[in-house]
Amino acid sequence: MAAQDLPSKTVWEGKIENIRIFLRISKDSLTNQYVAVFDSPDQGAMGLKVSELKVTNDSVTAFSAQIGGGFYGAFKSGRTELVGEWKQGGALPLVLKRVEKEFEIKRPQMPKAPFPYKEEKVIYYNTDKSIQYGATLTLPDTNKQVPAVILITGSGQQDRDETLFGHKPFWVIADYLSRNGIAVLRVDDRGVGETTGEVMNATSLDFAGDVLVGMEYLKAHQGIDTKKIGLIGHSEGGIIGPMAAVQSKDVAFIVSLAGVGIKGRELMAMQLKSNYEQLGLNTEEVSRFDSLLNMLFDLSATYSDNEEFKPIFAKKMKEWLNSQP
Repeated sequence: MAAQDLPSKTVWEGKIENIRIFLRISKDSLTNQYVAVFDSPDQGAMGLKVSELKVTNDSVTAFSAQIGGGFYGAFKSGRTELVGEWKQGGALPLVLKRVEKEFEIKRPQMPKAPFPYKEEKVIYYNTDKSIQYGATLTLPDTNKQVPAVILITGSGQQDRDETLFGHKPFWVIADYLSRNGIAVLRVDDRGVGETTGEVMNATSLDFAGDVLVGMEYLKAHQGIDTKKIGLIGHSEGGIIGPMAAVQSKDVAFIVSLAGVGIKGRELMAMQLKSNYEQLGLNTEEVSRFDSLLNMLFDLSATYSDNEEFKPIFAKKMKEWLNSQP
């Protein structure tokens, strides 16, 4: 069964220890290539992008870098089944059966066509072309220049819709705003979807830089009122938004959704207190951890240069360890 012989859309369903797994394969209308995603509704994981898809005469390989796992199986039973393994660390047997009806979670708030605005799938780059950004721009259907916002996701790698447990809040927000005359740029985070870039060593300051690249993209778009471009950040995005704004006079306004209104050190202390309670630490253990963390906070606030910080950190850590019982 060659890839070109597949229908434009197929859905395959199976179970691993009573946890449902769906593999959805479809043809991209723009590239004419097959793409796929995994859904695991029982785990609240939907739309997990398949980064490596291979369909041959007798088998299917579908690997997702997003989760570090995938399915490897062979066609059986008149090509209505795929018999193989799910590999993610270890390997578990998995049979996927082709189903006619696609699994769907009902989300009444999800935007529904027809849309009274234009939607553009866009790609843009930072100045030195080292990072590609994949995004969706929703643009009110008018000949006038319109205000615009960039949506900034919370902590962790997320797609442009900020998809979580089958919900797509950024799509819902973008739909509402664009129906009401505001253009919206929502962007895949680094390492997700069509956006590239360093992830492991990236900081909030780097993410603020990503936002500023989006600002430059909007400023160059003829349909945008460049004096009315703002930022809407959710959770950590509510921190990144102001970090970007202080670097650019072009940011007209900021909206913070569940952002932070206190100093980062105070927030960390509150979160750590909650963690201590969950772990059931005694007073002595809490005191020891607090002394370590306060030392680290003080050091990080004093030394901004990593190379200068490293030997001092090593020395202070050794002193702290030697002081412990």
